[in-house]
Amino acid sequence: MSAISGSMRTWRIISILAVATALFFAAQAAFADEPDAQGPQGQDLIVARNGRGIVQVRKISNTVAQARADTTYGTLISTVVNVPVGGASFFDMRFSAESACYAGGTDTDWCTVRILVNGVEANPVVGTDFAFDSTDGGRETSGSWESHAMERYTNCLQPGNYSVIVQWASVNLAGAIPTFRLDDWTLAIERVQGCV
Repeated sequence: MSAISGSMRTWRIISILAVATALFFAAQAAFADEPDAQGPQGQDLIVARNGRGIVQVRKISNTVAQARADTTYGTLISTVVNVPVGGASFFDMRFSAESACYAGGTDTDWCTVRILVNGVEANPVVGTDFAFDSTDGGRETSGSWESHAMERYTNCLQPGNYSVIVQWASVNLAGAIPTFRLDDWTLAIERVQGCV
């Protein structure tokens, strides 16, 4: 192999690496500049959140059935997750469970779950408007077990310790308060680095 052909090969490799690096940074800039999603007539529908990769995962589960009939939120699980020094992150959190939401009469009642991070409801912030399960107009029974799931995410979080709490409650429009039963649940928390 001549010195000229070896030199040309080196320049090709350097050129390919330069183009790949430029494409990588262009993609990062495109994600950073992505606007929030828009709905009809430009209404904001969601808060967009982008990151560069999952760097930590915590999963907690329980196989003991619990039931309650209460319209105030009760804490199902509480844990602490640390965001170390090195840039902002956000949490992507999923909660799934075997659920039954029953009794409460024939009203359109439901059972709700929310996830709080340092006392702030994670996105989308909807309060008791979110139905994790429903009484189906009073047709559900204590044996109406179903698998249900939800996903929530935070705003950008700076380094520090963050309390993650899953809470549950019954929503009662009139009459008796529905019973909310949860069993075999899992909470998955993913910390996504590079929040923009």
